[in-house]
Amino acid sequence: MRSSFTRASLSLVIWVAILLVAAVTIASLTSNEKWLKSNVFELLPAADYDPLTDIATQTVDRELGTRLLFFVGHSNRDIAKAAADALGQKMREHALIASVTTQVDEKKYSKIASFYHPYRRQVLSDRQLVRVIEDATGVERSAVTTMYSPLGGGSGLATDPFFLFPDSLQALQPSGTSLNLDDSYLWAEQDGRDYVFIMASLTSPTLSIAEQESLAQYLNAAMASAQSSEPELDFLKTGFSFYAHEATKSAKGEVSTIGVGSLIGLLLLVIATFKSFRPLSLIVISILSGCMVALAATLAVFGYVHLFTLVFGASLIGVSVDYSFHYVTDDAFGGEDWTPQKGLRNIFMGITLGLLTSILAYLALTVAPFPGLQQLAVFSTAGLIGAYLTLICVCGFWRSRMAVNTGSLVLRGADRYLRLWQRSRIRNHYVLIGALAVVIALAWQTIEVNDDVTVLQAQSVELKRQETAIQQLLGIAQAGTFLLVSAPSDEELLLLEEELRTKLDGMINTSALTGYQAMSRWVPSQAQQVRSYSAYVELVRSRVPTYFESLGVDKDTTDNTIAQLSEEMQLLDVATWLDHPAPEDFQNIRLDTTDNGR
Repeated sequence: MRSSFTRASLSLVIWVAILLVAAVTIASLTSNEKWLKSNVFELLPAADYDPLTDIATQTVDRELGTRLLFFVGHSNRDIAKAAADALGQKMREHALIASVTTQVDEKKYSKIASFYHPYRRQVLSDRQLVRVIEDATGVERSAVTTMYSPLGGGSGLATDPFFLFPDSLQALQPSGTSLNLDDSYLWAEQDGRDYVFIMASLTSPTLSIAEQESLAQYLNAAMASAQSSEPELDFLKTGFSFYAHEATKSAKGEVSTIGVGSLIGLLLLVIATFKSFRPLSLIVISILSGCMVALAATLAVFGYVHLFTLVFGASLIGVSVDYSFHYVTDDAFGGEDWTPQKGLRNIFMGITLGLLTSILAYLALTVAPFPGLQQLAVFSTAGLIGAYLTLICVCGFWRSRMAVNTGSLVLRGADRYLRLWQRSRIRNHYVLIGALAVVIALAWQTIEVNDDVTVLQAQSVELKRQETAIQQLLGIAQAGTFLLVSAPSDEELLLLEEELRTKLDGMINTSALTGYQAMSRWVPSQAQQVRSYSAYVELVRSRVPTYFESLGVDKDTTDNTIAQLSEEMQLLDVATWLDHPAPEDFQNIRLDTTDNGR
């Protein structure tokens, strides 16, 4: 008896030690706010392509992950503008928002123009270059029209006689955008409403769940407050952070539904079978211990836990309770000479075999190169081991004799089901198995496989509606999709991209694509610059003399203009473009949209 007590005490000490280690692990690793993740892409395998593609993907994800886009609409422009300013000011006051753009600084356009002006002869757009080569007369005619228009362009006649430079700058912007600049605001119009565009950037692309909740509540409150005083205001928003917040709420709801539903079912089953709550003490301890060990093991291996893992890991409740149920049931049917040690011996081989087969099934998931499945396997395996060890270590102190409610509907039904199988002949088993095989074979033919991982993360219908509306207002269908072009040198890279752009332009012409951005828009290849320069100089030499004469420009000014515009060009290269602040200004005001999920 003394040795039995000693073994039981030792088992209890081991169990307490395991729980303490798990608690310390959880406490230390959850101090980092990023320990719980909700992004569905965290479930996917690591990039199996070259490092350059991985870097590009991370850069795009980081860029889109911090972007928040808004439209504020109203039938009255002044009201829409005032509401946009108020919302922008509210966002600037939030610590998680790094920057907000409600008005475009038109001085930045001046910086861009100043940067590109020395290169104006060689940065013709593709359309301009074709027109200069094939329709010089039309170019001259358009210049004359511009010259005599109300806004006129006479002040720049000597440096840009055909007024091509403004169109060259316009072509630098991403194609496909449909916003208009007016009074420093970017506007779009739809269904009789004017919409002001607002763009904001977060301090980090990966906000914690608490930060997502705080930001969402803050912005929703700000927009609701504005609509309470002006009900006709229409707010549209999109951004990865909003989708992540909705996904987190959805996952929490699913965890609660599965967990609460399982516990309620467990409670009803215990009451129906034992007419007592006493078995719940051992069952609940087993469940909680298993979940604690599962969470600690997952955090120790991966450094974080995904909500997907918690949702599916909640099924542990339905598996780990089996060990305790076997023990409690053996207690109830064990007779007067039953003891905890005897009860454990009676079920030990059964629950051990069940544990091993379950572990083998879960560990099979680790073969797949998906971190989500691997994490689920670790979580489930560790949880089952924790529940199993809990029963082994604690059962010696659980001596509550149970009585079974043999007249309960649950037990009567189970008994009849068992007797049905016991009385069935072997050939009937084969008939049943054959029938099931036929049903499975027929069902297999109708199964449709869908490997789209985005279905694992249900998207908010309202957020999707707003995102679609924003894409229509921007005139851009989707961002986040990109082609990565690589080459041994800058020049080869730009040439390759320009070749690719001809195909993308063809897709735009057939409405298969709405627009794109490309580096070679801003820095043409040297070969393209030479073609533009040659065409431009040829246009100047052949057309300026008669063109200026028709305008009454004297011969000396004409000769000086031709001489200056025929001077040897200075090539624009990528290094110069990157080192100058003007392109950065252009990038800050460029128009873009975001993707929900990547």
